[in-house]
Amino acid sequence: MAELLSFLEQQKTPIDIELLQAIEQNTLPLRAISLTIQQSGAYLSTITSLNFPQVKSPFTLNPIQESALETILSNSPISLISGIPGTGKTRIARACVHLAIEQEHRVLILANHQQTLTQYRDLPILPIYLSQPYKQQLKRWLQEKWQRANLKALPLHLLPDRLIEDLPIYSDILKHTPEQLHNHLKTHFPNISPARLDLLSYRVRTLTPLLEKQAQLQQSYKLLSQTAIEQLTTQMEESAAIPILGTFAEFTTRYRDELQGKIFDLIFVEEAHLLTWKQVIQLACSCHKLVLFGDAIAPDNTIPFSYLERHLSPAYRLTLTEQFRLSPSLARSILPLLANRYIHTSFRRQVNSPLNNPLLWQDIRSGEENERIWRFVQTEIPMNWRDRTGVITFSDTTKQQLKSSCPEELKNLIYIGTINEWVGEERDLVLVRVEGKPQQLDLMATRTLLTRGCLSLVFFGDLSQWEMSTSLLSQLFDVIQIERELT
Repeated sequence: MAELLSFLEQQKTPIDIELLQAIEQNTLPLRAISLTIQQSGAYLSTITSLNFPQVKSPFTLNPIQESALETILSNSPISLISGIPGTGKTRIARACVHLAIEQEHRVLILANHQQTLTQYRDLPILPIYLSQPYKQQLKRWLQEKWQRANLKALPLHLLPDRLIEDLPIYSDILKHTPEQLHNHLKTHFPNISPARLDLLSYRVRTLTPLLEKQAQLQQSYKLLSQTAIEQLTTQMEESAAIPILGTFAEFTTRYRDELQGKIFDLIFVEEAHLLTWKQVIQLACSCHKLVLFGDAIAPDNTIPFSYLERHLSPAYRLTLTEQFRLSPSLARSILPLLANRYIHTSFRRQVNSPLNNPLLWQDIRSGEENERIWRFVQTEIPMNWRDRTGVITFSDTTKQQLKSSCPEELKNLIYIGTINEWVGEERDLVLVRVEGKPQQLDLMATRTLLTRGCLSLVFFGDLSQWEMSTSLLSQLFDVIQIERELT
């Protein structure tokens, strides 16, 4: 690993004990990265043993997204999927996570922004979070699982009976006389026919010994002692296939205390273009397969995603070249600023913006931007479009000011958030409250705000601060419609 350490030193990555201990794991993803650093495009002959079967995505994917899915579900130790915002990276990631959970793999899902992780709250298994103590969450997860445990399995030689499965079984019910049991079942299932009720009553009486055992087992789950719960939690801690969600910051914080030495089957990383080299190495040392999703950005060896995007073997990486979020009229102006290759636009919605121009700048120098935003919404945006409208701010202070001044009838309709809070969000119409100096808005923030609106993007602010800058926004001024404030 001498070449790897030398390379990390060249990238000014601090080499500490924590990193050296991680490298000692010598996992397949780490070996693939190390081999790539030694020789660009190198292929590691050793493969993982994840062995995904032939699977079908739970979500509809287009052909290039299907190719990305196949790349990720292969037995290669690392996969990298790049693409500008709106190309479906999160959709692919969610499909992969669902399939990994179905195969009972141990999965860690990371993103830079907490907002991005909201896309993963509907997983097949309720996830737990790095932001909270792992063992306590696992214990709570197990207790909830036991409370809902379904133990009513009929013998294989009997046909399934949905009514028996739906019937709460208590020991005292099973001690009823046939007449009492019949009346109880009639109360619980008032809509079934008399013949079906007689059959159900007969089957419950016939299965009484089995149902008594199941009732006892159900009760024993609910009455487990704290000592037993602690023992089961400890046993499950290393093997439970429960998805874990967290941010990069939470991973870094928890790595030293709880995660160092733990090996996941797969680690999925969204917004991987924001990872540092140290984080990439730690992640590579913590899994059998590392999957990175990130934005295609300018070449920069200090950014690991950029380096790996250019130097990993073609078998390990794929670039998405079809976007689905921006309408053709917006895409023609914005996509050339974000990508160094042609991006095909597949916008299948048959809808047009209620605004005449997809790109508009309201040049305001009087300091009344907030008031103008709400006036614009009330006068220019039809009622049925207001719940499809959102406002992006550059600061939390401005966000709070806009929320305070928001007209009552709009408060539950329009989403207002900072640029970071808009990561993973989109609306048909997006209004941008511009403020500050151009140099204060970094490239990634600019890419985010330019790709949140599907049909129209409207800026409110002092144009003179931006038109002579080198910001990406200034490169739109040839196509943007400018409306100046009357004085």
